[in-house]
Amino acid sequence: MELLRFRRFHETDLPVYAAWFEDAELARRAPFPDEEWLADATAGGGVVAEVASLDAEGTPVAVLRHEEEGDGGVTLFVAVAPAQRRKGIGHRVLTAFAERAAERFSHIDVFVERDNEAALALVRGCGFRLIGGPDEDGYVPYRLSLTA
Repeated sequence: MELLRFRRFHETDLPVYAAWFEDAELARRAPFPDEEWLADATAGGGVVAEVASLDAEGTPVAVLRHEEEGDGGVTLFVAVAPAQRRKGIGHRVLTAFAERAAERFSHIDVFVERDNEAALALVRGCGFRLIGGPDEDGYVPYRLSLTA
């Protein structure tokens, strides 16, 4: 199995990530990575964007965006490259992120659109538990506890 690597998202990753949005499913579910997205994700504030890759060149197979919350947890968003879907990449990325996050955070929260069956199956398969009903925008909150 190829080694999964993480690194900070860099502005040179923007064209590759933006091209993923030609996929209608991703374009419908994620915010387009425009200049404001890039500035927010690379400013060094509370939002961190990372790339997950499987090769030494760092070719993105997933993009993660996470933000530390005041309750000891972190909120996470993951986008898998359309060409890499249904290959177990999402599960590997979430599992590896959780292992790293356990050193700093008590839990990981994700918010999944209630009609996103693939994402719902992914988070449930990674051990996330439902923590509430859908919000006014249709997002369902799930949490993975990182402490015993």
